[in-house]
Amino acid sequence: MSLAQDYFPITSNSEYIYEGLGNEFASFTNFTDYTTNNKEQLRTNNGGTEIVRVYEYTTEGVKLVFSQGETYYRENFLNKTPNKNEYIILNPISVGNTWTLPDGGIRTITHINISIQTPYINIPSAIEITTINGQNKTIDYYVEGIGLIKTNFYSNNTFLVSSSLKEIRNSTPLTQTIRFFYPDNNTTNAWYVDKNINFFTNDLTKVKFQNEFKNPPNCFAPCIGPNTTINYLYYNATDDMVHVDFSANFVSDLNAGSSYELLSLLSITNAIGRYYNKNKVYITLAGNPYSSGHIEKQPGEPFLTNFSNINEYTGYSCTTKFYYTVKEGDTLSEIAYSFGTTYQELAAINNIPNPDLIYDGQVLLIYFNGTYIVRDGDTLSEIAEMFGTTYQELARINNIPDPDVIYVGQVLVIA
Repeated sequence: MSLAQDYFPITSNSEYIYEGLGNEFASFTNFTDYTTNNKEQLRTNNGGTEIVRVYEYTTEGVKLVFSQGETYYRENFLNKTPNKNEYIILNPISVGNTWTLPDGGIRTITHINISIQTPYINIPSAIEITTINGQNKTIDYYVEGIGLIKTNFYSNNTFLVSSSLKEIRNSTPLTQTIRFFYPDNNTTNAWYVDKNINFFTNDLTKVKFQNEFKNPPNCFAPCIGPNTTINYLYYNATDDMVHVDFSANFVSDLNAGSSYELLSLLSITNAIGRYYNKNKVYITLAGNPYSSGHIEKQPGEPFLTNFSNINEYTGYSCTTKFYYTVKEGDTLSEIAYSFGTTYQELAAINNIPNPDLIYDGQVLLIYFNGTYIVRDGDTLSEIAEMFGTTYQELARINNIPDPDVIYVGQVLVIA
């Protein structure tokens, strides 16, 4: 015998698209944000707002346990304190099964083998569930293995609005356009760029932000170091702040002077604050208030968003021409790595037919973006000489306490 969960199955990476009639917001999409074996979080977007709902699957049926409107950010609410207690479908699946909703409405299974036509599919055997609340009546149709396929809404026995399943897109992510901010390589200002970020079911928002903070556009600097992680990221309604906790190595991994550090923190605060539509972001390091020597925060003291004097990155080229002289033992791949490019690009720019054949003393044109990645055998003095500066200046710019100690993979800002 079929159960309620068969008619409201848990799905992953699927977008359900509904076509509306009678109201501009009757058309909507559903996407599954998060799931466990007995809970599902659905995101509904009707073009005017986004609503997140959590459903729990019990032996009695499928129950709505949490609902929150105006939720444009992705956060896992599966274990959030319930604010709803409404069975959507209640076992057994039989005509006449009736239950009362918390708001006094009456919900009844009125048919179990009804033929329904939608733009997506013609169904010979859907179940029909009718909800009556005062003068309003809603009729929902569910199909085993698919879920909701149609909803009709009536008021005073007059048809008003209908939503019908039009399409199911499988293996499809939720795509959100998120604005990220990055320091420029001269550490004089922050810039922003809008990125389309794909979220599959159960993807963690904190991981997406962590990855993008490390992945600036060409000619910008990352917001966090390569080994820094985000421990947690969430909105706290009690203090009306977004809380983000980074790993304890945040400061040492960033290896930044005060100007770079300030711009990195501004970029992080703006990106997270804007995503959650909040102006206070409480940044902690391994659970402790932010402390770096340059900046000291008190417990509970947030960073504030500031979008003034920040320009959009529009893909302009901020590279400059640099001529590199090949040394004995160099390979094109190693050179490309240090300058943040590819050996294929260097070969094309310099008309090198065989990337495996370069020679000592060969001069290569490189479009330089203002940073250099340390290679095995590099010294700060040699790097400084190559760029026509001093090791003292490089140490100052990059906050290096001991000029004799640099490491492979370290990203150096070149003045």
